[in-house]
Amino acid sequence: MDDITNINGAFGQERFLSREELARQNELLREELKFQREENALLAGLLAQRFDEMAEENGEIRPSFPISDAAIDLFEVLADTFTMDEALDAAERIGQASAEGAQHVRTYLDEEMVVQEAGPGRFIKTGRKPYF
Repeated sequence: MDDITNINGAFGQERFLSREELARQNELLREELKFQREENALLAGLLAQRFDEMAEENGEIRPSFPISDAAIDLFEVLADTFTMDEALDAAERIGQASAEGAQHVRTYLDEEMVVQEAGPGRFIKTGRKPYF
């Protein structure tokens, strides 16, 4: 993709993209992001399946964690302190539904991975990661 300007060949005669051109470019980028997320999910699934197969071949058992891989993914992208809105925004950015993100935050509380401040409704990571 080009920069936000189109250069017609002459120095100093740049033209900014129109609103329609920017909207079209934005839509193409959203489609590309969606495709890449789907591809990443597929590859992650194949990798997890192969990991399980390798463990079985070697007579090992994969450890089971008390939280899901999706909850781990969200937890890793969250800041050390965050609000529920920030958690839901982060969940959407990584391709999870808001309801799923909210459930993950409840899991973090249950697993003592975060504590909630009384007043402003912020969550603070405790440093506990039951998946390591």
